[in-house]
Parts: sequence; C-alpha cells; structure tokens
Amino acid sequence: MQHIQSHVTGTIRLSPEAAARRAQVKQHPPKDVLVEYHRKPVAAVPEAAPSIPEKAWKAARKFLRDKYPVFAQRLPLCIGIHHTIHDAHPELSKSSIRAFLRNHCAGRGYRLGLKIGTPRFDLAGTPCGVVSEHEAAVATAQSLSEGSRS
Repeated sequence: MQHIQSHVTGTIRLSPEAAARRAQVKQHPPKDVLVEYHRKPVAAVPEAAPSIPEKAWKAARKFLRDKYPVFAQRLPLCIGIHHTIHDAHPELSKSSIRAFLRNHCAGRGYRLGLKIGTPRFDLAGTPCGVVSEHEAAVATAQSLSEGSRS
C-alpha cells in the first residue's frame, strides 16, 4: 500500500516506503556537481546563425532604392513584385530580396500609404492594381498596434 488517505480529514499520508522514495527524489545533487555543470563553456551552446547576413539585404536595399523610385517614395507595390525583382536582377539572392521587402513593407511610411483604392506600382512606376479594403485594414491595424507599443 503506497498511499493512505484519511476520509475524515481529506489529507493523504504516505506509507513509509513511499515517503522514503519521495525523499530520495527530492534530494538535490551535491554542490560540486552543480558547480561543474555551471562551468561548461558558453561556446558549447550552439547559437542560431542568422539566416541571411544583414549586409546582404542592406546592400539590396541600397541598390533597389537607388535604381527604382517606387522604393524611395514608399509607394504601394504590386503583389508578387519579388518575382519581377529576381527576374530583373538575378545577381540578388531570393533571400536578400525577401528580407528587403519584408523590412520595406513593414515600415510605417509604407503602411501609411496603403489606403483603399490607392494604386499599386511595379518597378517602372506604372500602376498595376489597387489596394483592397482588407489590405488597407490590415496595414491600419498594424500601424495602430505599433503606436500602442511605444
């Protein structure tokens, strides 16, 4: 019998065997074991390497902003413009293009330009669609949540 429950008080009393096992489990390891554990070198813990070097997407940002005014002016961009960029500039990696666009489109200036019915632009600056009601609502919500955090 491991546990004995008292029906009168509702408390649980342990049998002597169960109490001995519980005491063994609760014993802490000796201090020298803990000290050795904490002395492990920090380099032994693997650190997550960044998926894309920061310099790569910043170089893409400088190149694209200098070459295409739609980025410098923070105009709403065509859906799928990353394909157009990659086709026009295969020397830019897909990951650096994605990182640049993620950063560019998350910017407050870009999101403020996403109003219902505002035209979207391609790399040449020609209209290629409009901002939908849902896209404008999402951009406004993100701008508001960003403002409440600061």
